[in-house]
Amino acid sequence: MTLGCCNHHAARSGLFRCWSDMPLAVRASLIAALLLLVSFVRSFWWADFVGWRTSLAEPSPSAGWSAKYRRVGVARGLVLCGNESFATRWQFCSHAFPIQRVRYPSFEYECASPGAEIFWTLLAPSWNETTLGFGRHLPPRDYQLTNRTMGTWIPAVSIPLWPPILLTAVPWLRWSWQRSRRHAQGHCLRCGYDLLASSNICPECGEPIRAISGADFLAQW
Repeated sequence: MTLGCCNHHAARSGLFRCWSDMPLAVRASLIAALLLLVSFVRSFWWADFVGWRTSLAEPSPSAGWSAKYRRVGVARGLVLCGNESFATRWQFCSHAFPIQRVRYPSFEYECASPGAEIFWTLLAPSWNETTLGFGRHLPPRDYQLTNRTMGTWIPAVSIPLWPPILLTAVPWLRWSWQRSRRHAQGHCLRCGYDLLASSNICPECGEPIRAISGADFLAQW
């Protein structure tokens, strides 16, 4: 039990030491890469879209009330940008108020759950329609929102999330590789000074010389 607690404490201290040695820019890139990775994985179960109205909600002689939206969102590991239009047929209520006005919000947020079958089958493009996730002017998708409202979604651009994940992880990968190489060559992990003739501290930056254990796996990457 004591040995297990010691190993756990050593692992935590090793990770904390590795984190404290990271430059601020490397920390920021690692956090950004992790957040993008979480968004990438989540987008295969949940889709998030924001939209703002680009036209006035006005009556149309042929369709009734109509409006157009610009939407940006994340779904199936893709960042999507496109245009969506709605058309609602006329509805007569009474002789005093013959036409019921349809209200389209100027801004809205939509979150599609795994059970939103219409969204996943019609609105979210699949990777087969793109080139490694990159696509332009994808085929339009027509769907029926309610009994009186029809919608048309035209994805204009799709960009995959994996390139930003790789790009934001590059500083951390480079720092980890450089740190592992310094350790293998017997150099200071912080400044890279040759520690062959040193015993306790680095004469260049004053960093204590310590043996790297298995708990410092991030430092040996």
